[in-house]
Amino acid sequence: MGEPRHVCRILVVDDDAYVRDTIQDILEAEGYPVKTAEHGAAALPIVEGDQPEIVVLDMRMPVMDGWDFAKEIKDRGITIPILVLTAAQNAETWAREIGAADFVAKPFDLIDLLAKVQRLCPPD
Repeated sequence: MGEPRHVCRILVVDDDAYVRDTIQDILEAEGYPVKTAEHGAAALPIVEGDQPEIVVLDMRMPVMDGWDFAKEIKDRGITIPILVLTAAQNAETWAREIGAADFVAKPFDLIDLLAKVQRLCPPD
């Protein structure tokens, strides 16, 4: 796939460990540093501490779902591009509801995922 133009920090938030680990492996193979969280509540301290530059966010999760996570970071004054990743048929609608930068539907296309991550990655 080649080298990303800017290696930005990415946080993957998904309650499915297989999906989370797969996306982490794919992104790390492309040179991106990746942190993961199993739900929104676990992701909040990572957002504040590690300050990722992109969040890849599932919407339906226990404890804190994608809607509550997006609202919480907005309420804390944190601005970060969110790439919604969901199996729902209305992925685009959900992405718009939370003000996400883009969306990828599950099952996701590897090239589509990487292209959207690279596009959302801020320049050097």
